[in-house]
Amino acid sequence: MKKSFYLLLIFSLLIVAFSPAQTTVMDIDGNTYKTVIIGQQEWMAEELRTTKFTDGTPIQEYKYYDETIWENKEEYWNWVEESKITQQPHYRKDGQRYIYNERLKLSRQNLCPKGWRMPTKDDWNLLFENLGGSDIAGLSLRSNTAWPEGSNGTNESGFNATPLKIDGFSEYCPSPNVVWWATSGYHIVYLCSELGHFEEKLDIKRARISYGADGAMFDYACIRCIKD
Repeated sequence: MKKSFYLLLIFSLLIVAFSPAQTTVMDIDGNTYKTVIIGQQEWMAEELRTTKFTDGTPIQEYKYYDETIWENKEEYWNWVEESKITQQPHYRKDGQRYIYNERLKLSRQNLCPKGWRMPTKDDWNLLFENLGGSDIAGLSLRSNTAWPEGSNGTNESGFNATPLKIDGFSEYCPSPNVVWWATSGYHIVYLCSELGHFEEKLDIKRARISYGADGAMFDYACIRCIKD
């Protein structure tokens, strides 16, 4: 009986040791996010969706053309020009998630909750190392649902990377995909659908990080915050 008790205790401790620990954090808008500890790092387990910088300054929304708001496209483009929106940090809504432009990232203004920040390239690389290296980390980062057939992951990390359709990077990262900013230069991190150029198969186990071109207003990506 005592032996069975100790075996059960050891088994329970192993489950705790290898299960992603989750808490929550709140942003300036009052949105609450699940977080996950992976190795020595604590990450948000969801995409950031704030409309303000951490100091309360509003971030301008770059809206898609909507005929229910503007009478015609000329009126829409007049709004874009008059508001000088292409020269400012801004975000776009994609369903319940938000994608942010490069001007926002390059502004160096913090938009993560207090005590949190945007990750650097080194932060991302350490995350991959904690998950066995970039050649296999993608499988653990991906959610186990929502991706196209053959592209789902295991989500063993608890990171829960679910896909969007971020077209600005679709030339080399077919959508549905998910793309995140790193603060270092123009580095981006991405997980893609299964097919690549000319129907070439992509290895969904890989987590990729690359140096993208400066697109300023045209390139958008998600943001995952990391705890300081």
